Amino acid sequence: MVVRVYLADAGPVVEVEDSSPELPVVRPLDSSSVSGRGLAMIKLLAAEVGWNACAGGGKCVYAVIKQVA
Repeated sequence: MVVRVYLADAGPVVEVEDSSPELPVVRPLDSSSVSGRGLAMIKLLAAEVGWNACAGGGKCVYAVIKQVA
């Protein structure tokens, strides 16, 4: 797994790259769950969330964090 954090024109970006072919799935927030809430929490903080396939396999999930004025 590779994690990158950088500043783009759109704002701060967090990327997580992994070798899994499984696409990310945003699950509903459930206070009783012990896993699977990460993407739902990131969507609350992000202006944009998406993913791209990696050339060597796997995927890169990214989030552009909302800027607060």
